[in-house]
Amino acid sequence: RGNLLTSGIRGSDAVPLDDLGAQRNHSFSIGLAEISGTFEYHFLNYRDRKDRVNWSPYLFIGVGMFAMFGAQDNPYESYSRVQPVVPMGVGFKYLFRPYWTVGFEVGARSTFTDYLDNISGGDQAVKNYQYGNRYDNDWYYFAGLSVSYTFFKVECPERQPPKR
Repeated sequence: RGNLLTSGIRGSDAVPLDDLGAQRNHSFSIGLAEISGTFEYHFLNYRDRKDRVNWSPYLFIGVGMFAMFGAQDNPYESYSRVQPVVPMGVGFKYLFRPYWTVGFEVGARSTFTDYLDNISGGDQAVKNYQYGNRYDNDWYYFAGLSVSYTFFKVECPERQPPKR
């Protein structure tokens, strides 16, 4: 499956959850655009009209790229605003017409950067709380509802009658 997603992420220490957030007093707001390809594993054969099951839970995993928009420059380090991403998650699909499916999924995106919130870098020896954990990359999460149409159907060779 191919994906094109857009979203935004924001956070603020204006109402801090702990003393470190109060000392850091940081906020950020960025936009994201992601393009990815994922593999889905469906637990049930929900597309077969002969079966009475027309729904299936599924898992997915893939690879892709995302771009950050509106990110502020980090005064400590330079980094690319286009980064690789590994989308993964779970979902549920329901076939309501022969080629029409509605689905709901939740997923996590593992990134290879620590700059989504723009608090990485800096002098780690100085405890000024203006930085993140440089050994822990950022993640972002997604939940979505989809409607899809299947343009073609590939029959399973075992279910087709033998050619004569």
